[in-house]
Amino acid sequence: MLVMMTMMLGGSDIGASLPRVSVPPPIACPLCGTIIAATWCHACRVDVIPVSVGWRSLPGMARPLDPATLLGIHIGAICSRNRYSADTAPVIAELLATAGPRTDILAMETGRWAGYYDDVHTRTLVAAIVADIPGAASWIADGARRRDAPPHGTTGFGPAYVPPTPR
Repeated sequence: MLVMMTMMLGGSDIGASLPRVSVPPPIACPLCGTIIAATWCHACRVDVIPVSVGWRSLPGMARPLDPATLLGIHIGAICSRNRYSADTAPVIAELLATAGPRTDILAMETGRWAGYYDDVHTRTLVAAIVADIPGAASWIADGARRRDAPPHGTTGFGPAYVPPTPR
């Protein structure tokens, strides 16, 4: 069949007129260092945006997030994913392993998370964070302040919103 198609098209190099598809070069995940060929790191379960590798990145994104910011997002995601867990030992172990030497980011993010999400349902994980992560307790007040802050913006609610007077 391929020979018949080649003879009908009058040439032997069918693929010569097809456009070339560029394959992105492999990049390293900024969190774990794993070499990946796409924009998703399966080890860290995060989306990795290439810095400047000459291929398409997210439109409108001038530069990727700082590795410290990505680590903070990843730590917050671990806490949120395990917020209702009754066994907190594996969660704390995962948090400590994820943060590695960046205990400052670990303390800040887990403390803020604990202050923001502290309620009856998450009390077990919040108590484990306060007890097992050094420095997290000093950030709890910041998380609680953020939770209690009024809504802000221009979407029709918040402190600047004045309801219309009824007629």
